[in-house]
Amino acid sequence: MLTRHLAFVLLPLAAACSSPSFVARRTVELELPLDDTSTVQCTSHNGGIRVENGNDVANVRVLAELQVRGYSQAEAEDNLASMAVRHDRDGGVLHVYGEHPKELNWRYSPSYAFDLTVPEQVSLQLVTHNGDVRAAGTSGSVAIETHNGSVEAQVVRPGFSIETHNGRVELAIREGGPLGGTVLTHNGSVEVSLPPGANGWLEASTHNGSIRAPEGLADTDDSRRRLRARIGDEDGGTLKVETHNGSVRIR
Repeated sequence: MLTRHLAFVLLPLAAACSSPSFVARRTVELELPLDDTSTVQCTSHNGGIRVENGNDVANVRVLAELQVRGYSQAEAEDNLASMAVRHDRDGGVLHVYGEHPKELNWRYSPSYAFDLTVPEQVSLQLVTHNGDVRAAGTSGSVAIETHNGSVEAQVVRPGFSIETHNGRVELAIREGGPLGGTVLTHNGSVEVSLPPGANGWLEASTHNGSIRAPEGLADTDDSRRRLRARIGDEDGGTLKVETHNGSVRIR
């Protein structure tokens, strides 16, 4: 008799602890006027972000893939209906982000995957907690942060900032001139491609891994896990590259 009562108690508990298996999805498309925007900011808690330049684009085009779960298809669809893509402006910053009731976060895994096409001249601020980030084709400054995901980026101007807690970073600097910027990953390797004509100082370090850099760098001070060297023949800024667990390769 006791066993039967325990079974009736445990079955509802098991159902409550199980993960919702039904999924609902939809796509949202927006075209936002650039106006006086100088910076495009995109924030996603769960979901990747990809940004590219559209050569003939005068506005900001947003393609967002929304996804959420439920314990039934009807519940998943109801959860999806409560999710929205928002945008607002503060000065010269256009912010694009996902919004939903907080209670969805605990069990239903809401996610927003953003694909943005932007004019070349804008600066980028991209943040996601769980997702990969890809950014290429813009000439403004670039700031990227993801907690769990890899980063691939092309930058032009010095002053960029790239950070991921768990993921690989691949960075290509497109034009020569003064260096300047930071790349940090806690768990993952880093690969940086330098252009001809780059000038400045390179500071690279890893706690667990190796560092590979081109031969013949000037004023080199290096060890297996730390490197400081001058790039080019002229003074410039400093490019700092650091990983805690992973290797660093400079090309």
